This record gives sequence, C-alpha cells and structure tokens, in this order.
Amino acid sequence: EEWGEKKVICNKFVQTSAVICLLWPAEHAIIFGIAEGKVRLANTKTNKSSTIYGTESYVVSLTSNVSGKGILSGHADGTVVRYFFDDEGSGESQGKLLTHSCPPYALGWGANSIIVAGCDKKIVAYGKEGHVIQTFDYSRDLSEKEFTVASTSPSGQSVVIGSYDRLRVFNWSPRRSSWEEATAKEIPNLYTITSLAWKKDGSRLCAGTLCGGVEQFDCCLRRSIYKNKFEMTY
Repeated sequence: EEWGEKKVICNKFVQTSAVICLLWPAEHAIIFGIAEGKVRLANTKTNKSSTIYGTESYVVSLTSNVSGKGILSGHADGTVVRYFFDDEGSGESQGKLLTHSCPPYALGWGANSIIVAGCDKKIVAYGKEGHVIQTFDYSRDLSEKEFTVASTSPSGQSVVIGSYDRLRVFNWSPRRSSWEEATAKEIPNLYTITSLAWKKDGSRLCAGTLCGGVEQFDCCLRRSIYKNKFEMTY
C-alpha cells in the first residue's frame, strides 16, 4: 500500500480533555494519558474507551514493559504509577511506585529497572519496587538541557534519552548489574527531541523533533546476506 492512497478513519474516541501521551502495546488496546490525570484504554475492536485509573495530576509520560502487559505513567507532580494487565507471576506491586524529583517526562521501563529523567538534568535508575539504584547527574554540564523523552529497546537492555541536540544511550550490563553509558550522539541544529520510537526488531530508532523533523538511526552491529535470500541483522 502507498501512503498516497485514500485514508479512512476506522476508529474515533472522543475525550473530555487533551490527550498528552499515547501507547499501543497490544493489538486492540491503545493506552493514553489525558490532561485531567486519567489513564484510559481505547479498544479498537469494540470502538469504546474506558478509564484504567485516575489521578489528580496531569499525565506527562507513558511507557510499557518489554511484554507490553504492564504500563507506567508519569505525572506532573513527579509521581510514577504502575499498572499490570497481567503481572506474569512477578508479584510486583501496583499503584503509586515512586515520586521523582521533577516531572518524569522521560520514562523508560527496561528488563531490569526503570529509568526516569526530566528538567533537573538527572537520569535516575529505580529498582522494581521504586528504590534508587543509580543516578547520572548532568546538572553541572552547561551544554546539557532538560531531558524530554526516553525509549526502551524491544529487548529492554538499552534505553535512549533525548534532550536538546543530543541522544544519550544507556546499556544494561548483566555482569555488573548496572546501567553503563555509551557514547552520546550529538547532532547540531537538531533542536529538542520530542519523541522516540524503536523498530520492533531493535535495528532502527526514529527521533521526532520540535521543528518537525524525523531522524532515523541504524542501531545494528552488522548485516549479512544468507543464501542470497535472507538479510540477517545483528
């Protein structure tokens, strides 16, 4: 199909306030946060939407775990809330998980911990029950601006955090059981990065910017052709 073909609206979900952030973790379930503090679910099969939970604070960010069966929402008062559709036997708690030092605009849920960042120029890794594991402090770096968005790789082993003209990459080290920072990607004149999305196989990353640009980055280590038919991505 070509993008130039006629578009058809197949679902429409009218809301009582502005939709701030959006997540599509499962085939028929779209999760979104609205300005009045509610996190809602839109079912594309039934064409109905319902409230999963409500808070008193504006929703600034949403993210899901690797399986897509759990979600985290970040709120303007610094609160991060966790909700499971299925906890897959983990026994992890639901509800208010932690309170960050500033609104958690950059929120990522890795395989082993939760990454939170915002306007105070600090990136904090929290454990599965909300205790601080690591802190990366860039508040004295005059070239750094506030962190605006985060995205976790499909494997949950890497997190990318966007700010002004810069992408910071963190990789989970199983040997050290901690996050390690890779070389930051600096892109002059890119301006503020407002959205990030990984391809499902983790081979590419797309970044949207305040000025309307969409940048695509190749994340694979190498590619090879097998039997002249299949492209293998590492």
